Amino acid sequence: MIETKKTEVPEKANPDTNRPLGKRNYLLMGVSVALIVVGFILIGGEPSTAEAFNPDIFSTVRTGVGPTLSFLGFVMMFFAPLILMIPSCATGPALIFVGFLMISGLKDIDFDDFTEAFGPFV
Repeated sequence: MIETKKTEVPEKANPDTNRPLGKRNYLLMGVSVALIVVGFILIGGEPSTAEAFNPDIFSTVRTGVGPTLSFLGFVMMFFAPLILMIPSCATGPALIFVGFLMISGLKDIDFDDFTEAFGPFV
């Protein structure tokens, strides 16, 4: 009796199965790298020398905004793989609670006074 060997035809490979993380994770990590680069660019600038003092070294952008953006980029890079592990059904109750907290401030607005009610209405 002759035995025939069955050959299996491989299905078209999904490109996401070849990667350790999904496309959205890479997108989040790319955004975090961009935040880090923008933060470092904002930190840089002209230094002070012995001949001339540059008061720009104490600006808010160089001492506050730049480091904060870089820090957020590093934190986002760490948590990017973990963010997408949360199922979408778990975010619904949290969003409902946040919406409830946002609407609860409407009870303190005096809607009879147009000047006070126009800002929150917009």
